[in-house]
Amino acid sequence: MKNFILILTISFLAILSCKKKGCTDHSATNYDYNAQVDDGSCVYSTPNNQSASYTDFMFSITIDGVAHKTEGSYGSNLGIYPTTATNHCYISNSTSGASLIAGIADKSSDSYVSGDIFALSLHFSNLSLGSSDASISISNGTNFTFPPDMIYSWGFSSTIDTIYSATPLFAFNITDLGSPTVYDYTNPYYYYDFGDPVIGSYSGTLYGTDGTFVSNSSTDTYGYVYNIPVQVSIEFKAARLW
Repeated sequence: MKNFILILTISFLAILSCKKKGCTDHSATNYDYNAQVDDGSCVYSTPNNQSASYTDFMFSITIDGVAHKTEGSYGSNLGIYPTTATNHCYISNSTSGASLIAGIADKSSDSYVSGDIFALSLHFSNLSLGSSDASISISNGTNFTFPPDMIYSWGFSSTIDTIYSATPLFAFNITDLGSPTVYDYTNPYYYYDFGDPVIGSYSGTLYGTDGTFVSNSSTDTYGYVYNIPVQVSIEFKAARLW
């Protein structure tokens, strides 16, 4: 019986020794698709000579004193391809301007800091240093602490006003435009080499509506009354995807 066990052990070790060794971690820059046994040789990239700090990306929105915040590092939190399925803050560019996508999707993640689940976007028609206007769209704000009866999905006004559709622009202070991201099309497991983040902030009073509609034919005034004040502060460090 002992001889039988010894033979099995030797056979098992022989099989292991025949397997190709290498880096088996998909997130490593030297991941070996053919490797079956990890030999501890994995190497990890630091984006564009940045330190892999815990604040490579960050988004914080404070509404009436309640802060919702996420911050994390590129490799361990945003991953190889930014997605709204994780806690995130990234910005992409197009012919119509730059769109920042941010949110908390997982409160159990180490990139979660405070607050609750949310999802929103900022759209800059002309992103530049200094004052840069952006519209705000909240796709999931059910956990935000808005004033009672305010309908957040109907948007905000920057002033007390009567308007049919609220699509105002808010002046963000952009202090850093970051640096471009490098793409590695040959590596399906480490697609982005992120550049420096875009950094900006906003603080002010926005006005929401409870849905009250008014119409005055003599002054040709009609629309929803935006008169519910909301104190909003936003800070971000957004991973730049272009």
